[in-house]
Amino acid sequence: MQRIINVSSGCPIANIPAGIQSNGLPFGLSIFADRFREDLLLRAMSAFEVLYPKKIVPKTFRKDAHWPTIEMDT
Repeated sequence: MQRIINVSSGCPIANIPAGIQSNGLPFGLSIFADRFREDLLLRAMSAFEVLYPKKIVPKTFRKDAHWPTIEMDT
């Protein structure tokens, strides 16, 4: 289940690049913390980078890379 968090909620969020998908597009990890708990967010980000230090950074995207279609419930 996907949830949308309102930016005005005061919850800190960070995005970390996590790799390249098989279709050639990048993906990442979004980490949220409770309001006013930036300390937890920074600790989680730091732990992720320690566990997964290798970064895969493409010089260019594959020419056949495509964004998947997203269906939204109305």
